[in-house]
Amino acid sequence: MTDPRLQKDLTRLLAALEDGPKTGAELSAALHLKATRIRSLLLHLQTQGKVHAPHSVTRERGRPVNLWELRPGVFSETGTP
Repeated sequence: MTDPRLQKDLTRLLAALEDGPKTGAELSAALHLKATRIRSLLLHLQTQGKVHAPHSVTRERGRPVNLWELRPGVFSETGTP
């Protein structure tokens, strides 16, 4: 049995990525979830093959930050995440 909160957060995160690639910090701010929760959700979705981070951006401190995006066909397979 799947935790309803987990399913809700995963669905919200996938919907947020429909608009295009985002960093973990952007997702955290948009969904009002802690960065650690976002990281956990992203890793969960990555193992399921639903998201990936093929690109990164450099932030003000010069550190690279992953840009997460949906894998092609995530929504087209079933119409829902």
